[in-house]
Parts: sequence; structure tokens; C-alpha cells
Amino acid sequence: MAAFNPPGWLQNAGATHTAVQLRSYYSGLVAGARASASLVSRGGVNPALGNKLQVTQTGSPSMAVIIKSGFGVIPGTENAAQGAYGVLNDADVTVAVTAAHATLARIDLVCFKVEDSQYSGAANTSSLVVVAGTPSGSPAVPAAPNNALILAQVAVGAAVSTIVNANITDRRTWLDQGTILCTSTTRPAAGTVGIGQVIAQSDNNRAYVTWDGGTSWVEITKRKYLAGVAFSVGGDQTFAPGTPVVSNVTFTAEIGNTYIGTVTGRIKGSNAGNGCIFTGKHRAGTGPAVFADPTTSGSQQYTTPTDTTVIENYTFITEFVASASGNYTFGFAVNFFSGAGTVTVYSNATSMIRIAVTEAIPV
Repeated sequence: MAAFNPPGWLQNAGATHTAVQLRSYYSGLVAGARASASLVSRGGVNPALGNKLQVTQTGSPSMAVIIKSGFGVIPGTENAAQGAYGVLNDADVTVAVTAAHATLARIDLVCFKVEDSQYSGAANTSSLVVVAGTPSGSPAVPAAPNNALILAQVAVGAAVSTIVNANITDRRTWLDQGTILCTSTTRPAAGTVGIGQVIAQSDNNRAYVTWDGGTSWVEITKRKYLAGVAFSVGGDQTFAPGTPVVSNVTFTAEIGNTYIGTVTGRIKGSNAGNGCIFTGKHRAGTGPAVFADPTTSGSQQYTTPTDTTVIENYTFITEFVASASGNYTFGFAVNFFSGAGTVTVYSNATSMIRIAVTEAIPV
């Protein structure tokens, strides 16, 4: 084969575009290939349209499944330059599952398939089907038909008379959604995008991702290590309540940027029922730390158990935004939110307290 002609959507008089040409031009807009070096794009379900071709049990469980509305792209598998087909299901469709074997289980596939007489058979159609597997003591997944998009697989137990959601395993793959350019006030509305959609906000030059279809957005950042220390307090050491800082690190911050401080170690309280606080505190400036006593706000709390010999591992993580550019100090502190007594920090050469600060950098 050589170059396809005419090129896609050419307007000059007499130009004729074959179906395979249009499929190939269309599939060139889909991210990814069916296989390495393939001319056919990968397939998948659009993660925002309709009900995303989800497969569920019937309302009253039966030997059938429901395939919900949605749009998909199905790569052709019968020719190297077959292109990809667009398929649409506009309403719930109930598809029967073959009766179960009396003593053996099997695995079925739920597919959206295309039949094209240019490559095989006489039909030119798309359909939603359940492909029955082979009953066996160790059932295997059957092969998908040609030109098919797998939506789900169904575990059909021996002698069962109904299929429920617990028997259905989602096998959908997803089409690339691309990045949506917007501002902080023109983000896509909840429910209009798929899980994993990324937006680029032009008013603050930040990128965000949603994991709930647009209800909430999480800023995409990478972490840059700034400062850290691993230290021992000379074996097991006891601190009275209100001890402001055991140790600290200093780092340079820029106004408005986000920083994450972490503290890990091993500690226990002296009196049963006491409420210990393990916390990280930050302040502007360097030198000897002058921190306010830690409070329950933003701190990890720990109530000493009845057995006061129990040593607890803890990890404290705090996130803060620099209120001004310059040097900052981040340190570790202990206190009580209830009761009285002391806090014992356990540390030695092999079990040390660790303090670190990282910066969350927008990508």
C-alpha cells in the first residue's frame, strides 16, 4: 500500500473517501496504538459520555446482564490498515447469558463488536454480545471476537440461575481525555468529565486532576527535598510536657509556596490514659527554635494504653504555606492534650527520630 488518497475531508469536486480512509483518519485522533508500530489506534470507552458502557446485573437478578449507554472506539483486528470504528449505545440493553453448566463453572466475556463484510462474513453491523466460555474445573477467559471492545467478564458458576454484580468484573479500557484548558472559575462541572481528567488553569498556571468526575480537583505537584535530619537524643530520654522542640531543620522558602514537614519516631507516655501530642511546628527565621507549644490542631494524638510499657511508632505530616520569603525552621515537639506526666522518646543509632521538609512544586 502507499499513501491514502484523497486525504481526509478534502473538499475538491469528485473526491471520494472510502470508509477505511475515514476510519483511519478518525483513529489518528485517538491517543495510542493497538500494538507497537500498528497503524490502528487503541480502543476504549469515552469516560465522560453516557453511562460509560458499564455492565451490571439486571434489576431483578437473572441469567442476563445490562449494558448501559456510552460511546466507544473499537480497533479493527482483521487488517493492518483497518482503522477504528466508533460505536454508540444510547440506552440500557439487556443481553442474555447462556445457561450454566450443571457441574462446571465458566467465564464469559461481554463485548461491543463490529462486523464488516469488507474483511469477513456478510454482515455490516455493531452489536452488544456475551461470549460464552468453556465450562471447566479451571475455567479460562475465552477469546474476544474480531473487532471487539471487551467491557466485562462474568463468572458463571456451576448450576447458577442468576448473575449478580459480584460475578461481574469490569474490563473496560478508557480513551485518552486530553487536558482541558480553563480558569479557576470555568472548571468543568461535576459529572461532565471522567475520572483522571486533567485541567490546566490559565489564571494561576497550575494543573489539577479529578478522581471523582469533577466534584473536586487536586493540584498536581512534585516533591522536592529541601532539608532533613536523623538524630538520636542519646538513648531513651524523657521530656516534661510543653517541651517546645527536640530538634529542628532550617530551609529557605518562597512566599505562597507549599511545604510539607514530616516527623517519624518511637514514643510512649508515662501514665495510662494520658493524651500525648506529637507534632511538627514551623516558624519564620533560623537559629534556636522559639515555637509556640504544640496543640491538638494539626498534631497526631496518642493516648497511652493501660500497659505503659508499650512503645508506639508514629508519623506526623503537616502542610503549610509560607507567609513570606526567607528562612524557616521546622521542628519536632511533644506535649499533652489530657492528663499529666512525661513523654519518653526512644532513639538510638538504629532507631532514630527523622525530620524532613519537602516542597510541593506545581507541574
